[in-house]
Amino acid sequence: MVKCSENCTPCCDFCIYAVHEIYYDEKFGGDIKGGPIRCDLHHDKKHDMICEFCGWCDDFHCFKAEGE
Repeated sequence: MVKCSENCTPCCDFCIYAVHEIYYDEKFGGDIKGGPIRCDLHHDKKHDMICEFCGWCDDFHCFKAEGE
């Protein structure tokens, strides 16, 4: 698990491996990033469900973390 700090709370929404839903918003006039829908690291139903419900697994990597 790679966290950005000691106080980092793992959530799939902030994991670099989470794939987010993208949809077009006419009022906004462009694409908007929605919630996480699947895992790009683990290609199985278990991890897709973790993403869908904003959980986390041991391979969580915070998008704010520097380095590996």
